[in-house]
Amino acid sequence: MFSRLIHSFDKTIKFSSLISQSSIKFQSLSTRHPLKCSYSKQISLSNDISSSLPMKLPVLKRAPRKKPTWRETNLLNHREEQYYNVIAYATADWYDLDRLKQRFISLSKRFQLISISNIIDILCIQIECETKEKSQAFIFDDGAVIFWNVKNDDEKFILNEVNFFCCFSDNQYPQDLINNEKEIMNFIQVSTVSTLNNDIIKLNRQSENEQLLDKYTFSNALALSVKLGIWEGLLDNEAKFVHDLANRLKQEKHIKIAHGLMQRKSGELYSLKHAVNLSHVEDLVDETAIQALAAQIATTRQIYASSNSSNPAAITVSTKLEFKGQPFHQESNIYGLVTLQTPSIRRSSSLSRVPIDLVCVVDQSASMSGAKMILLKQTLMYITEQLTDLDRLAIISFDNHAYDRSHGLKRMNENNKHILNMVINDDIEDGFSTYIGCGLEMGVEMFRRRQTKNPISALFLLTDGQDDEVHDYSHVIRRLPEDVVCHTFGYGSDHEADLLVQLTEQGNGGTFTYIDKHEAVGPAFAMALAGLLTCVAQNIRINLEFNGEYKVIHADSIYKYEPERLPSSKITFKLNDLNADEKRNLVFQLYVPKVKNKSSSEYHYREQQQSVSNHVIGQVSVRYVDPKSGRTLTTIPVPFHLIRASNLSSEHLRVSYTIDLQRNRIETALALKRAMTEQNYSRSLALLKNQVENIKTSVSARDPFCQQLIKDLEHRYPTERDYRSAHYNAYMQHATERGTYSTATNSSSQIYESVHQQNQRARYQRKYT
Repeated sequence: MFSRLIHSFDKTIKFSSLISQSSIKFQSLSTRHPLKCSYSKQISLSNDISSSLPMKLPVLKRAPRKKPTWRETNLLNHREEQYYNVIAYATADWYDLDRLKQRFISLSKRFQLISISNIIDILCIQIECETKEKSQAFIFDDGAVIFWNVKNDDEKFILNEVNFFCCFSDNQYPQDLINNEKEIMNFIQVSTVSTLNNDIIKLNRQSENEQLLDKYTFSNALALSVKLGIWEGLLDNEAKFVHDLANRLKQEKHIKIAHGLMQRKSGELYSLKHAVNLSHVEDLVDETAIQALAAQIATTRQIYASSNSSNPAAITVSTKLEFKGQPFHQESNIYGLVTLQTPSIRRSSSLSRVPIDLVCVVDQSASMSGAKMILLKQTLMYITEQLTDLDRLAIISFDNHAYDRSHGLKRMNENNKHILNMVINDDIEDGFSTYIGCGLEMGVEMFRRRQTKNPISALFLLTDGQDDEVHDYSHVIRRLPEDVVCHTFGYGSDHEADLLVQLTEQGNGGTFTYIDKHEAVGPAFAMALAGLLTCVAQNIRINLEFNGEYKVIHADSIYKYEPERLPSSKITFKLNDLNADEKRNLVFQLYVPKVKNKSSSEYHYREQQQSVSNHVIGQVSVRYVDPKSGRTLTTIPVPFHLIRASNLSSEHLRVSYTIDLQRNRIETALALKRAMTEQNYSRSLALLKNQVENIKTSVSARDPFCQQLIKDLEHRYPTERDYRSAHYNAYMQHATERGTYSTATNSSSQIYESVHQQNQRARYQRKYT
């Protein structure tokens, strides 16, 4: 353990020296003097730490940076009234800007939020002040705050708000380090171009928007400067710790150090190395190759379309109502259904799909030892084999600390595959306790910080346990970019299923998979990968619009929709993506009004008479992004038909078998969710028993699918943990209609498996069984 710590520190120092040497030319924003670093002679360390040969560790000796003092800046301000202060702080690894934005919206009008072009990684706050110069604060999502002409009281208030609402105990910096590394400068308004000269920022008197952009530019540089200072300070602390231990070893003195402290220091070094980006080098996306691939796919489509007139669209849409007709002079509430269907791709290859960015965050805690670890490594290597040169993959492992094993997103060419497979084999080994948050946060930040991106992105998170302490990671998963989907995998019965389900629901509509046995790890990942490799539509919006007084009064769905407050004659459902050979059935409830007579307004009367004559009461269209071309496409509107007459046959008033079947599906999913969130085990079982009775009395009760639902709901599990994990998995599958690995006790969920998932699972099993 100690040798690993020394080795990690040695690599960190060497990378740090490269950065510092290259930054000698960079002049600190707080002074004209460059950053000064002196190093002792570097001697490579032997892996045998018990060697009696003398060792001298490379120790970073950082000279303190000279900064203007409050006295200096105040004297300057007194001499020249047009000079104002700009002060920069770094207080944490990152901030939750969404949470902070809501906080400042709720505060008094003294604090006004302003937008800066289309920049999203910052909050700009304008503060009421008595001076002619505006008082503004720039809050960056990477943990820095820059104040421009802000009074001391307002500065303290904003810092307190930021630290209270945005920082969490695991990512805050020590207060003394924050104060030591803050930057203080002066700025002035000039008629020439904006520049930095003699430690003074000179801002051009130009339009308000242009000057705001200049302030943002300087603020960004100041934020980077204070963050660098923080990282140097943290590295100093680690250097002292390791240096003292190494000297004691050199002097052949006995060392007594707690295992937990050694473990924590090792993790701190890995985390610091990731934060400073010392070894994280992202392979950039080959934009030219992707454009060429898109053009090739488009050409192939045109050729196929000209030779096959029945070439299916990416999404086909159909509609259905619970009844074919409703009485003329009677109002009612009925069910409606919109079905989306994607075609099956005959052959999924690198020439027929778009590239992906995939980050795998996997548990390497002590409980992953033995067969679990062997199968995990086997699965990760299988994933590398299935990806192509244009795909990018990153692997992060975690115990109570996170480790960037791939050093960023890497393109899966043959050389990188070979290197990554060696890393998987040699570096990932069972470690210590479990802290899911550190691995999750590193994965999310990798997506947020990437310079380029492929059209499809996903994060896979696998764990077999639960944190030593209860955590809520909502603040972390909310930072996941909207175009990245989080899929979670619970390995064995000891994981916290409700936490993993929460992450998928908040992680842009991903899936949760319960892996009940060791040999299911590979097939579970293979099936999830198959979905990514066959994505046919993204950013999907299903727009329903009804005529007259027909209104949607309830949406039986887990998907988000607008408006959130119903009833409404218009409603839009939001789906993140659809893969090949998938189906989505959106169930809703519709208010059917009476048909107005001639005493009503002439406009409404004519409108309803037209609906009665052609039986059309509304329509649905779907807008989506084609990931292959990047174009936004819209389907042809499909109508809803409902006959309105005084005398209707029994055929017109018969409940639709299809809608009843889909109603049983979604009501089972929602009942499963209620049962899983019910902490009392007996009451949870009662909720599922009640749903079984509902299915048995329904029109479609004898359908094979409904019979499988009943069988799955009535199954008795050996433990409550098995019960909850399996049913959480079933809930996600029935709610999303997306196939994942299913246990033998959830046979009803197998209906959602696509042909491509089955093929990918079979390919894995042929290779490793």
